[in-house]
Amino acid sequence: ANCNEMRLRVGRSMQPPAFWETLLPDAAVRNQISREHFEVSIGDGGELCLRNFSPSGTLVNGKRVVDHAELLPHDMLAVTASAHSEVPVVIFRLLVAGFS
Repeated sequence: ANCNEMRLRVGRSMQPPAFWETLLPDAAVRNQISREHFEVSIGDGGELCLRNFSPSGTLVNGKRVVDHAELLPHDMLAVTASAHSEVPVVIFRLLVAGFS
């Protein structure tokens, strides 16, 4: 899948500091998020992709992704404290307009 058209990058340096401070008030927990943790992109054919940038990996529906994965609407994207942890620090749910 060619997922290089439209992108949303998520990480501590990607969103304003106030976003992460509000979402995760504890600095120690907040620092578990990589500066550039993952990216969600939409390909020219409408396909959704996740690309992981963090050594900790990103969980998609509970399964660790260390490189990239295709996504579906309603998938759960989670950040864990380390590559050895399955406990999410924060979870995002992928909602896409037009999909129920």
